[in-house]
Amino acid sequence: MSDSTTESADRPRLRHVGIAVFATAAEHEALMERMAEVLCADPSHEGPCAVPWAMSSVDGDSLSRRRRRQLMDAIEETNPGSSTTA
Repeated sequence: MSDSTTESADRPRLRHVGIAVFATAAEHEALMERMAEVLCADPSHEGPCAVPWAMSSVDGDSLSRRRRRQLMDAIEETNPGSSTTA
C-alpha cells in the first residue's frame, strides 16, 4: 500500500500564487518582468518550460472595495507602516 500523502506531494498539481503590490506602473512592469525571469530564466529555450506557468495581472481599480481592502490589509500586515493609500 502506498503512502497517499507522499504520493500526492511528489505529483505536480495546479497551484495559484498570489502577490498583492502597491506600485507605480513602471514598478509593476519591472516586477512582472522579474517574475517571468524567475519562472523562465531562458525564454529562448526549446520546448516547454520545466515548470509550466501562466501569469496575469489585475488593476486594483477593477476589484470590489472589499477585495481591495483585503489586499491592502494584507500588504499592511506583511509590511507594517507601509504607505498604501488608495
